[in-house]
Amino acid sequence: MHARFFVLVFSLAAFAPSSRADDPKPAEPLAAFDRFVGGAWVSEGDFKVRVVYEWGLNKKLLKLKSYLVGEEGPRLVYESVVYWHPEKKHIAFQSVSGQGGLFDGVMTVDGKTYRSEFTSYTNGTSSQFKQSIEFLDDDNVLWTVQGKRDGEWVTLNQTKEHRERTPEASDSANAVPIVLLPVPPGAMIAVTSPLSSQWPSSHCRVGSERGSGQR
Repeated sequence: MHARFFVLVFSLAAFAPSSRADDPKPAEPLAAFDRFVGGAWVSEGDFKVRVVYEWGLNKKLLKLKSYLVGEEGPRLVYESVVYWHPEKKHIAFQSVSGQGGLFDGVMTVDGKTYRSEFTSYTNGTSSQFKQSIEFLDDDNVLWTVQGKRDGEWVTLNQTKEHRERTPEASDSANAVPIVLLPVPPGAMIAVTSPLSSQWPSSHCRVGSERGSGQR
């Protein structure tokens, strides 16, 4: 099972352009991640994973949630961050598992093929891995993960993945879309929108303070 988990977290990581240590900072070092934000990326075949991307503060940080999909539905197993390292001058990522393991790596890009090298730290041991993601079109990629075994790189996983653009694909578990509707006399009501029928009534609250609404 561990072999499956360590190939999960960066199943669809978009990697920004490579930089040497003496190169200046790119104008927008995380710009290449834009093509991954929106919807959810889902693997094909028996090993089902789902990855959702979300921009952090001012697009200087990218946040990922990686799910293992089983009979009971998606289960969150990794949370990750991607950022520009100002001292090392490269795009770096770190990922923490639900069991406390850590992935620590560097990302580069070559045309339509995105590559990473990272180390897995878990249970007092470390292991080296490589990953490549080749874009077939805007919504389909070929994902390959390699690990080092007896000094040689061997393929551990290779599968196609696609983007789901349905409303359910967005990571809305912890974020409820709302609008504020003014109602007299000066109160405001917060209601879910545009999918209010999909949320329980507990998500709707009325604020009685004039000029403000409570969520």
